[in-house]
Amino acid sequence: EEMDKVMKYLQENPDMYNLVLTLIFVTGLRIGEAVSLKWDDFDGTGLKIQRTEIKFKGDNGAMTYEIKDFPKTEAGLRVAVIPPNFSWILKRAKLMNPFGEFIFEQDGERVMTYNVSHRLKSESSIYNRSHDSCHRAHEICIGEGKLTQTRFFCRVLNARTLDNIANANI
Repeated sequence: EEMDKVMKYLQENPDMYNLVLTLIFVTGLRIGEAVSLKWDDFDGTGLKIQRTEIKFKGDNGAMTYEIKDFPKTEAGLRVAVIPPNFSWILKRAKLMNPFGEFIFEQDGERVMTYNVSHRLKSESSIYNRSHDSCHRAHEICIGEGKLTQTRFFCRVLNARTLDNIANANI
C-alpha cells in the first residue's frame, strides 16, 4: 500500500527528481547509477549501466561528488530494461532537459545523489529503517518474485519495519 502511494505521488508530480525516483523503482538502479546516466546510454528500450556517482571527502574536508566510469561492482555492468509502460519517464526527461549531456539535469546542472535522497526523505513517510531488516525484507520479497521493486525499497526507501515491507502490496 505504501509503495503504491509513493509511485502514485511520483507519477502525478513528474519533476526531474521524481523522474529519477520512478526510474529507480521500475529498473532497480542505484541512485548513483541513475544520476550518472547519459543520453548515449539509452538505446530506445534499455539503459547501459557503465558509471556511477561516488562521494568522498575532498582535500578541504567537504563532501565531493564525482562520476566514475565504472559501476559499483562488476555485476553492475549491465543493461537495465525500461518496461514499455514507463517509457514516458525518459520522454518527459528529454522534454525537460533537451540539450543536457546527462539524462537527469535541472537548470543546466546534473541531478546529484544527495538531491534525490533529500527529495525522498522529505516526501516519504517510510524512510527510516535498519540495514539488516532491509536485507531480510529483500530475501522475503525475492521469494515472491518482487526483486526489482524490493531493490528500490531497500536501497532507497529503507522502510521503518520489516513488517511494513513483508505485508506491503508491492
